[in-house]
Amino acid sequence: QKRLEKLSKHKEELEKVAGANILLTEDNEINQQVATELLAVEGFNVEVAENGKVALDKVLQAEPGYYDVVLMDLQMPVMDGYQATEEIRKSFDKESLPILAMTADVMAGVKERCFELGMQDFVMKPIEPDELFGALVRWIPPDKTKGRRPKTKISNKDKEKRVKEILIPDFELIDVDGALKRVGGNKALFLKLITKFRDSGNSHYEDIIQEIETGDREVAVRLAHTLKGVAGNLGIDGVFEAAKVVEAMLKDSGTRVLGYSGTQEFEELKNAVDAV
Repeated sequence: QKRLEKLSKHKEELEKVAGANILLTEDNEINQQVATELLAVEGFNVEVAENGKVALDKVLQAEPGYYDVVLMDLQMPVMDGYQATEEIRKSFDKESLPILAMTADVMAGVKERCFELGMQDFVMKPIEPDELFGALVRWIPPDKTKGRRPKTKISNKDKEKRVKEILIPDFELIDVDGALKRVGGNKALFLKLITKFRDSGNSHYEDIIQEIETGDREVAVRLAHTLKGVAGNLGIDGVFEAAKVVEAMLKDSGTRVLGYSGTQEFEELKNAVDAV
């Protein structure tokens, strides 16, 4: 009953902020599509920035008040979410532009650092729709979006069509229900993203190995983190758990990562990716 009340409350509040402009700062294409679809279904207008530098440029070049909220990934190439937030806060305070962290990083101190730098909320990946929508209605003032309309309006009929007309195969290793929730019930998009992951899964793994062999621990950690986030959003729990272990191991390795690719943890990650 409480669960239903919570959903109902968010539904009413979401209707009041439909048409809000959200800047989604995320470097991974699959994660971009998952979040964009979920937000568009609820009537949000979403623009994507593939790293913190692009987000900073977009915010500075836009009309004041154009963006209602920034969703900020933390680990990205070029400029990460921490630095981007620091730069944005030089021109925009918390009231004029809320910034919400969106990350799969559960390490101690991450949330505290986000708040210190000027972010106002913290949304975990894999995305839980209730948590994300709760954060958005908490920080987007309804009066700010009055008169705005969603650029892409998805009718109830279209929503039902997405759910009913496409049959999903029996994926033994994938939490299909959880993944569908994250893409607004869009079965066609879910299947497309799973195929994309399967086609690129080995390259994700090989990229991590390559960075380890060249001794670039920072990039190897970021790539493992990204793989973890993507797998989590798509409900590929085995890869999510294995990538989480590898990421933690690399973070704890200090500056030395050479030789780590031959460990049992990496073998388990490879096996998990190959099994999808």
